[in-house]
Amino acid sequence: LMRLFGSDRISSIVAKLGLQEGDRIEYGMLSKQIENAQKRVEARNFDIRRNVLQYDDVMNQQREIIYAQRRQVLMGENMQKVIADMIEQLITDNVTSACADEKNPSTWEIDALAEHLETVCMKKGSVRPLYDSIKDLNRENFIKALLREARAFYSEREKMLGEVGIDMREFERIALLSAVDRHWMDHIDDMDQLRSGIGLRAYGNKDPIIEYKQEGYEMFEAMVEQIREDCLRRLYMSVLVRRPEPPKEDERKMVASHGAPEKKSPVRVGVKVGRNDPCPCGSGKKYKECCGRNKAS
Repeated sequence: LMRLFGSDRISSIVAKLGLQEGDRIEYGMLSKQIENAQKRVEARNFDIRRNVLQYDDVMNQQREIIYAQRRQVLMGENMQKVIADMIEQLITDNVTSACADEKNPSTWEIDALAEHLETVCMKKGSVRPLYDSIKDLNRENFIKALLREARAFYSEREKMLGEVGIDMREFERIALLSAVDRHWMDHIDDMDQLRSGIGLRAYGNKDPIIEYKQEGYEMFEAMVEQIREDCLRRLYMSVLVRRPEPPKEDERKMVASHGAPEKKSPVRVGVKVGRNDPCPCGSGKKYKECCGRNKAS
């Protein structure tokens, strides 16, 4: 303890006294220094506990957000408004990124934007024609046009899935819950890895707590974006088929009466003759001494 938290002067005194590890110190001059060292130990332990609480606080805040959304789904709430907001947020974010220079459409990355949106929430080959058809072209009008197209496509999907017996409201809950659970578990692992190495930032004169909060927030935002895209991609792009209907009562009876194999009764070829019985040939001899003489016993 004194080697770790005592002053250099005390370390030299301890060395001169020849004290060994675990020896009891009863030298009066050291009392004050021991007390100061103990205070430094307590302060260090307090800092460690405070840092742990701050790390945990970051995860608790993120956990509350995720669990609140999971509760909505599990309680059977209607997720239609949540999905609609996801569509709007995804299109707005992607257009803002691909069309950074709002006043110069010639710099917009339309092909990259189309390639991405058409794998998530737009029909194949729909983005470029839509872009070309806008007369008063600016980023706001482009976003509005894309939203109209995406919503119309979603309505088509809902109608199509309804025709094969899929309830879109239930499908929305399943898709959202699946995406949240999968990406949240990955996020927990990523945050654990971040926390295990964040203390090294102190060597670069950076506060590990501040670094953890900032990077944890960025990772959480990236996870939310992944949840959004994963959920919408499943709702827009997955191919679903109707389950085969169970056979009707009349069909089951027909299968039972005609389709099932009939059990056959064993056929007896003849009466079994004991070896000591009279031989069936009428010779008057025992079977084993007559016709059964060459039969295996």
